[in-house]
Amino acid sequence: MDPKLHDYTVFDLETTGKKIIQIGALKVRDDQTVAKFSTYVNPLEKINDYVSHLTGISNYQTDAVPLIDEVMPDFLDFVGDDTLVGHNILSFDCNVLADNGYPVANPKLDTLLLANSS
Repeated sequence: MDPKLHDYTVFDLETTGKKIIQIGALKVRDDQTVAKFSTYVNPLEKINDYVSHLTGISNYQTDAVPLIDEVMPDFLDFVGDDTLVGHNILSFDCNVLADNGYPVANPKLDTLLLANSS
């Protein structure tokens, strides 16, 4: 069996802690990016200065954008059955998705674990 992934989606969340304020993802097929997904999410709370400085995302960028329940069907459709790849997704991103009512059952590859194993 070829251990190399050929079809997967790389994703990352930006959050206020438990509230998602941005979702970004790239769909990869045979080492080529074939589609991208990027959206801001209205967290229904003000983004504090620390989070704004850390993420570069301001309240202005999230005030007039969709809520998480409006965004997630499109994101889940984008991901489909792909393996999810990202840094610290097992300890953080996937937990945040679950905490927001969207647990993902897709196979996962956490690059933090790969980095720590070398």
